This record gives sequence, C-alpha cells and structure tokens, in this order.
Amino acid sequence: MGPLDGFVSQKTYPACIRWITETNRYEVFFSDDEDTPSADQPAMGACPHCGGAVHGRAMRYACDKAIGTDATCNFKVQKLWCGRKIARDEIGQLIATGRTELLEGFRGRSGRPFKARIVVGSQGTAAFAFPERRRRKLPE
Repeated sequence: MGPLDGFVSQKTYPACIRWITETNRYEVFFSDDEDTPSADQPAMGACPHCGGAVHGRAMRYACDKAIGTDATCNFKVQKLWCGRKIARDEIGQLIATGRTELLEGFRGRSGRPFKARIVVGSQGTAAFAFPERRRRKLPE
C-alpha cells in the first residue's frame, strides 16, 4: 500500500506500508527496495535513455535497468518531487518526448512555489528546466 503522505521526521515524506502474512506484521519502507514493479501495471513505455521498459514502482517511475545493484541506466523520477505529485500521464509525456510541458506546483526548500519542465539529461537523469525570466528594464 502506498505511498502514504504525512510521515514526519524532521520534515514530512512519503512512505509505503506492506503487510507480511508470515509474521503477522506490517513493514514501513521509504524507498523502492522492491526490484519488480507492481504486477497489475504494464510498462509505461521505452526508457528515453536506454530503451528499457519504464514501470511505476512504489515511490518512483524507473527504467528496469536502473533498479538493483547492477544498474546500467539512470532514468528515475520520484512520484513526489519537490512537494508535487508527478502524474502518470506526465511521465508518459516525458518518455515520449524527452520533456514535459511547463508544470506548476513545485516547492523549493524555502517553501516558495516554482514552475518547471522535467527533462531527460544526457546521462539519462531527470532534471528541471526552468522557463526564461523576463528581465525588468531599469529606469534611466
């Protein structure tokens, strides 16, 4: 189950909960420690970096070749990034074109909102691309 929002340490973060029937206990985990994607979710498409299959996992969208100890790809996008949930259709657009449209609702470390596109860099990593700022003319 998850990710569930609202867990608090020094800041809030999402986490997942899984029930273990053998021990009748639940387990909380904070990263994609599962090597396999959810069985009910088909591949979202081909990785824009290496061509592998991209799947939605518990906490992120990732190329199959970017998971595990012998990872050969870097394509991973957190489902919750800078305080904004990244939708499945937005990742589909990123996979298909290498960039998303301008997205709103991100929050920086200071809490200030910002807009950005998500793009795939030359090393296969996802990054922000910010819109150009209009420069104000100074009075003469």
